[in-house]
Amino acid sequence: MPDFRTRVLVVGAGQSGCVLALELARNDVPSVLLERATRPPRRPELAVLRAAVHDHPLIDLRAGWIFTGLRLEPDRTVATVIDRGTRARHIFEAEYLVGCDGGQSTVRRSLAVVLDDALPFDVSRILEVTPWDGALGIARTYRRGTAFLVGESAHRFHPCASSAELSVRDAADLGGKLAAVLTGRGEIGLLDSYEGERRPCAVLEREALVRSLAVPLPDIQPRTT
Repeated sequence: MPDFRTRVLVVGAGQSGCVLALELARNDVPSVLLERATRPPRRPELAVLRAAVHDHPLIDLRAGWIFTGLRLEPDRTVATVIDRGTRARHIFEAEYLVGCDGGQSTVRRSLAVVLDDALPFDVSRILEVTPWDGALGIARTYRRGTAFLVGESAHRFHPCASSAELSVRDAADLGGKLAAVLTGRGEIGLLDSYEGERRPCAVLEREALVRSLAVPLPDIQPRTT
């Protein structure tokens, strides 16, 4: 038996996770939002989002709770989570699970989703920033069953304003679709449109980033399946 049940389990309380949880709450859909870190965020914009999440009665924010794995079932996702404070292991049962846990996404690895068409190159000198490995990977699929990938979990780009906006748009799009389905305002097939709408946007964003770095780009068509 699960220790907890929730309509939506969101893994990662970064910008994408907070936006998604707030979009669900705006449409009266409750969620549990897991965040492995316990310290307050340093970025001012994230601090504002986290405060809004913390104050919302429909969002159960659990700092220091670490997602470790999942099992997909036909009509739900069963996740394993560890509470860092007590070191206790808990089982969550969710109608839907959303991975917003960044470029090294544990959710993505648990779903066995690979980053497609990654382009490894060293651009640290071009960008004049902290060295970055240059991988521009996009998840081969944004969904497996009742589990979804959002933001940097789905597309691993160098942090920049346009990439952050892309992640927020992912979160708002999926949040609205999940809310419509869970409140009965939309058919379940609406969720099928998430990847078809958002993955091509990631491909276009990558093309723009590569052009800005003057790196040749292979002829890659947006993948929607």
